[in-house]
Amino acid sequence: MAIRHRNNSLFYRSQRGATVGDIYMTIIYTTELHGGNAFDYLTQLMRHAQAVAENPAAWLPWNYRETLARSAGDDAATDEESPTPYPRTRSTPMPPLVLSAPPAPSPPYAPP
Repeated sequence: MAIRHRNNSLFYRSQRGATVGDIYMTIIYTTELHGGNAFDYLTQLMRHAQAVAENPAAWLPWNYRETLARSAGDDAATDEESPTPYPRTRSTPMPPLVLSAPPAPSPPYAPP
């Protein structure tokens, strides 16, 4: 995992991008070390963003399954009230992604 991360980190475009990449790599590897599926874990964090913000300690990679089981029991009790437990929050479509060309390389340095 460290070798993969080192190879991927060669392509970060900024310090902020490197920081975000490091955070996600840490989350993914920690989840895998605790026997979880990192994709499922990150998906559940996004689906339950409000609950994660209210109680982050309940959504750590080693105990989020128990929290999901408890919340599934709570959702089953209120299932008659709301037909979809995870309503969509985005009502407008996302704008298209526009990629710009990288800057032109500078000419090589020539001493005077």
